[in-house]
Amino acid sequence: MNTATPDRQILDPALEQQRQELADLVRRHAPRAANVESAIEDLYVVQYTESVRSMPALAEPALCILAHGSKEICLGDERYVYDPLHYMVLSVALPISGVLLEASPENPSLGVRMNIDPAQINNLIAEAGPMGVPGTPIGPGLVCGAYRPAVARCLAALDPPAGYAQGYRGAGAADSPRNSLPPVARAAGLPAV
Repeated sequence: MNTATPDRQILDPALEQQRQELADLVRRHAPRAANVESAIEDLYVVQYTESVRSMPALAEPALCILAHGSKEICLGDERYVYDPLHYMVLSVALPISGVLLEASPENPSLGVRMNIDPAQINNLIAEAGPMGVPGTPIGPGLVCGAYRPAVARCLAALDPPAGYAQGYRGAGAADSPRNSLPPVARAAGLPAV
């Protein structure tokens, strides 16, 4: 059995501030224990108040980030843990199960899940040309890497008067090359390719 567990580290002040900002945004957009679909397509905000084991299921491609707590994912006999310092990417559908390792009403697990449409990613890669892959592949279709603050920008886009979440696109927005990006990429402020 392979076990990949992130090293537990104390965050430097700048990273702790980013983690806290993301946790505050998750609390604001998922004010109670739930898996909340946001106004941004394919972006979910999650808060859990108890450690529960999930049933084995075919998990679709997604980026999963925790602002607070940790989760163990099981893929066959292999186990992987992600936490606020480490995100998880499922690049293909995989049969996994998991358990929240740290969650209570006083200390809930707070996170974000962005579903990934492989066809849209393939189109972006084809248009952008060769790129490096962030993080370290640790299993078939599974990558863990360092936290990226773009996710906080996606959640901040849900706050009024966020134009995208409110349906405002602005003058000439329909002709913008940004509209060819997936909704989550547009909300994160990623550049058009």
